[in-house]
Amino acid sequence: MADLTAHPYADLFPMLDDEELADLAGRAPFGIKTTEGHHFRRVLLQRGRGRSYGRMGMRSPLGIRDGRGVMFISHTGEVSPSGFLPIPCGNVRSRHPGAIYREHPLFVSLRDSDALGGKCGRCEFRKVCGGSRARAWGVTRDPLAAEPLCPYEPVGVAEPI
Repeated sequence: MADLTAHPYADLFPMLDDEELADLAGRAPFGIKTTEGHHFRRVLLQRGRGRSYGRMGMRSPLGIRDGRGVMFISHTGEVSPSGFLPIPCGNVRSRHPGAIYREHPLFVSLRDSDALGGKCGRCEFRKVCGGSRARAWGVTRDPLAAEPLCPYEPVGVAEPI
């Protein structure tokens, strides 16, 4: 089975002709949660569903969750930023998990939206979206690289030479 590219992936957001997922956010009797679909928040903001970085009718919190309020501890004690981003950052058998969370360079970088690379680092929506760090890692082996399934090109920002 072939992987989706950015444009077909973004095309999954609309559900029906007049009833789109973005239109349901905030008015449906249930919360909208997009696991690893961070750039859906950009879609909501662009459609005027959120005038600020509020929750916009979604259950999931804003921005990157990996290493930002979340950490994963395996059955062997290995600590990583999330279950989707299995980069070992330490082990609870030799270091307190709070210290790993506060001090490991990867955790620190994930909490800094300005540390993102590629178009995610230049994007005006990086604080509310941030892209999937797990997908960036899976495709490029760089957890701070650009989100490979986001078709959005940041406005008014030139590509670096």
